[in-house]
Amino acid sequence: MEYEIASLRYLDALNGQKLLLTPSVIIVDNTLGYKKIGTLENVYITVNNDAKKANIGVYSKGEKVVLSLEKNLKSEIDEIDTFFNTSLSAEVKHLLNQWDDDLLKNLHKDLSSKSTGGELRQLLKAEDDFLKWKLIKEDPAYAFKLSKENSSWTKWGKSNFFKEMTKEGREFESFCLLKLKDKTSDVYMMLKNKIPDLDSRTILSNVKLCISGKYPCKEAGEYFKPDFVAVKKIIDGDVEILDIVIIDSKLSKSTSWTINQTEAQKMFEYIVKSEGKVLQGNLKLNKENLVYRNNSSFVRIYKENDIIKV
Repeated sequence: MEYEIASLRYLDALNGQKLLLTPSVIIVDNTLGYKKIGTLENVYITVNNDAKKANIGVYSKGEKVVLSLEKNLKSEIDEIDTFFNTSLSAEVKHLLNQWDDDLLKNLHKDLSSKSTGGELRQLLKAEDDFLKWKLIKEDPAYAFKLSKENSSWTKWGKSNFFKEMTKEGREFESFCLLKLKDKTSDVYMMLKNKIPDLDSRTILSNVKLCISGKYPCKEAGEYFKPDFVAVKKIIDGDVEILDIVIIDSKLSKSTSWTINQTEAQKMFEYIVKSEGKVLQGNLKLNKENLVYRNNSSFVRIYKENDIIKV
């Protein structure tokens, strides 16, 4: 049987009591500095809440084998309290005590942010403010509704929204990347329905393409970076052409194309700025290669009600 001390807040609540766990493999919260302490018959944990210290005594077959592994305790809530000039109220501490550790860690992270932490500390005054923060973390888009009711949350809320969307977008791109490496995956098969000759193409990521008509294209607006491209060689008489299909991952069907992507869709010829990485196939691009896109639109991989579609 395995026992776990889930959090320092739970340890604090013991307040000097002696806890017997038997039989056990005990895992003590990592913030205490201890991890696994073997397979044991009896484990006693004594917490002195006033001294903020935990003493762990381990007993095996009635004999004490480890005594007084001592560590100063400081809970996540205590850490959060240090960000404010005035100590958190009893009501706020009671609220935070009901939150899980992940939510508290997110709050700690937001408060410690160099760019937006100071502003958030000014917003979090009362229990209701902490609830507003929680709602925004659970649904970043709630920031837009809240800003209509309380304009003081507008700047931080929108900043958090775009940060979370950027993070989610990168995670979805990484998810698609793994799927496109596997020709048997659902995403690959859906993409193949859109691009019938996909098996004969090489799929690459991190390719950058010049849209300025010149190389090198160093300035913003002179190039774009599709999430993925599918390339193959086509022989037209004596001419060898690199035919390219642009593939991009979007969080929804309605997610807008970027300014550079919109500009790129007006063009059918690009210069390779960065050759990228091969995910599938054996064709490599080189800098300054000229690649051509036929009349097909950019292909979008997107989510709709958490269902992946192409």
